[in-house]
Amino acid sequence: DGRAVRQWASDEPAPRLEAERYFEEAWLQPPPALPATRGFHRFYWDLRGARPPAPSYDFGMAAVPGRGTPLLPQGALVLPGRYEARLSVDGRSLRQPVEVQPDPRSSVSRQDLAARLTLHERLSGVAGRALEAAAAVRQRRSAPGRGDARLDAELAALVEGPGEWNLVAAAEVLAGL
Repeated sequence: DGRAVRQWASDEPAPRLEAERYFEEAWLQPPPALPATRGFHRFYWDLRGARPPAPSYDFGMAAVPGRGTPLLPQGALVLPGRYEARLSVDGRSLRQPVEVQPDPRSSVSRQDLAARLTLHERLSGVAGRALEAAAAVRQRRSAPGRGDARLDAELAALVEGPGEWNLVAAAEVLAGL
């Protein structure tokens, strides 16, 4: 459909997401930087879309020494199909077709994969809006001169209240799906 699945730029550092490490540092690998120098460079795309917003990130168990330990949640896998890789340098764009094949071991239909991707995108959007709302409420609560204790208590319960029904908990649940 022509929309970008994911983008990288050599002048933008990879985001450093915070997560509690429960293993040796040797299992970590810093995100690769895109070199902006002449010559041949290899770039690896994990066939995933952008990472969804989440209140916190955790390390997964799928670790390989020297290859890094993935942070969860990860972006959704792209659908099998035709894509185009573009390299833009100095106002010039080079294009290369890429075809993603379905996993031959899987019997999941393309329609089911598409439905799963749509659900992931919708849940990511809702989680992002919940996190934005939580940030806005926190900012409102910390504003000088707000002076309304009842409103402050209601806003605190909405963002971080007990149980599963607060904005932060909702975003965590959505990000984990």
